Amino acid sequence: MQNPVSIIIPILNDWKRLELVLDALALESQQYDGEVEVIVVDNGSTDGTYELAMERSDIAIQEKSYRTPYICRNVGLKRATHNFIILLDVNCIPQHGFIEHLLKCIGGGHKIVAAKVIPDNTVNASIFERFDYINSNPREYDTNPPKALPATVLAFFRQVPQKIGLFIPDIRSLADIEWTSRAYKSGISLEVCQKATVKYRFKKFRPLIKKGRRIGGGVKARWLREHEGFGWRWPFFVGKHFFPPSFIFFKFLRLRNREDQTKLNLLQIFLIAWLFKIYIGLGLLFTPIITKVS
Repeated sequence: MQNPVSIIIPILNDWKRLELVLDALALESQQYDGEVEVIVVDNGSTDGTYELAMERSDIAIQEKSYRTPYICRNVGLKRATHNFIILLDVNCIPQHGFIEHLLKCIGGGHKIVAAKVIPDNTVNASIFERFDYINSNPREYDTNPPKALPATVLAFFRQVPQKIGLFIPDIRSLADIEWTSRAYKSGISLEVCQKATVKYRFKKFRPLIKKGRRIGGGVKARWLREHEGFGWRWPFFVGKHFFPPSFIFFKFLRLRNREDQTKLNLLQIFLIAWLFKIYIGLGLLFTPIITKVS
């Protein structure tokens, strides 16, 4: 029998997507030779998501102290029964054998492993969805190993959070990048498992610019933590987000576009990257700092 696994899913008002994820995990549970514990941590849904979680998951928890997925992941980590843990974004639909492939990629060492993310819409994807794809997770052709990973899918053994601690609970975005970067700096290796795949819902125009503002809010929260206030450099830091994307970043996106065959032209890449950067800047200016819900 293989290692039993605890799968933690943070969620807020997305019962239809949760149903798809739970259906996929039900199939995985039948194929995986080990116990699969599914933990859904709801962040205060009002659309029936929590009721679905109570009906279909092993453990359903409501956590509303902060409106952020990171506090949900922390709560799930504390409740998880098993040593092998997978953090799964509700936008990710696991494909055949993904648990087994993640476990094989981890091996026995101190490691955090991400799944390979593929688009769930490859036929009629908009230019914004294609941009979101090329601006996402590390690829097998990247020349440098990753020093941080997004929390779309992260697999590890319990020793990892025991060593580096939990996620920053009170920021809306980028706490996953901070957490995996903290792990990397502590000597834990990061890897993308190419055989473990999930289908991901990449973002159209409105969700993409909303993501940009959310990232800006996360950058602001991290800035305040690291600098203990805004300081005199803050206006210059914000201001640079309204300038065009750098040549290095544009070159990076152009490579991704060519290798992934997303068929964006150079003007589309440049303009969408600039628009996305501007919305990060707007997030820096206008996104409020998350406070505890009373």
